[in-house]
This record gives sequence, structure tokens and C-alpha cells, in this order.
Amino acid sequence: MDEKQVPTTGPKGEDGPPPKPWKGLEEKLGVSFGDRSLLQQALVHSSYLNEAPEESYRSNERLEFLGDAVLGFIVAG
Repeated sequence: MDEKQVPTTGPKGEDGPPPKPWKGLEEKLGVSFGDRSLLQQALVHSSYLNEAPEESYRSNERLEFLGDAVLGFIVAG
């Protein structure tokens, strides 16, 4: 398998994506995410979706736009 390819099967060849290492990330950051789907969306760049269009992920552009708008509001105030 090429280093850049992401496996599309779960453990033991089950269908679906491999398990996500959210627990390890949460432990390292010292936080617990309430909605992990937002965490996954925040970490998926649109360029990845161009490379893997069969994935059902959403890109982070919507969250990035919201963050930029909030920062713009704070700086302008």
C-alpha cells in the first residue's frame, strides 16, 4: 500500500473506515470532545476530499469560514 493511501476497511477487513484515534488525541490535549463528528470535520481539508471522493467526510471549509467571521467580529469590535 502506498504511504499516502488511507485504508478504507476497518479492523479484520470489516467494511467502513478504520477506527479513529480520538481517545489518544483527547488524552494528549486534556479535553473531551462532545461531538466528535465536528472534530473529524475540522480535521478534513478539501484537498483530501479531492483525492478520496468516495469518502463521506465533509471538509472543514464551513467551520473555517465561521471561525474567520468570529475573529473578524472580535477584531472589529
